[in-house]
Amino acid sequence: MFNSMILVNAVAFNSGKVDKNGESPVLLNVLAGKAPNRTVVSGTVAKRNGFELGKMYIVQVTEGAEDATYGRQFNLNKISECSVTDMFAAIKGFGPAEIFNVEGTDNKQDDNITSVLDKEIPENVIVK
Repeated sequence: MFNSMILVNAVAFNSGKVDKNGESPVLLNVLAGKAPNRTVVSGTVAKRNGFELGKMYIVQVTEGAEDATYGRQFNLNKISECSVTDMFAAIKGFGPAEIFNVEGTDNKQDDNITSVLDKEIPENVIVK
């Protein structure tokens, strides 16, 4: 069973459809730590769990029982919101973002997504 802590940024998932409650899906974009390639949640689930677009969160990933139809299942539990200054400590603690392919899912990678570690830190950001 897979268990991990990750740092994510909640962003709109524009490729999905609204759910039965009219909420748009949310992509929990992994910034640090190891996670499955199943980090899109329905808008209703995101709203119920307090994920707000544009904010960063520390999230616990736990693997649940395998489903006969859908395969491996993962639970994404928000631990806390993360500030920009806390982000650097989280990246150092969790390591670089690493997404693993879950069998039966598409293994495509978006070339537009780059690791936070590859980006230059602005001069006005203080890293402790």
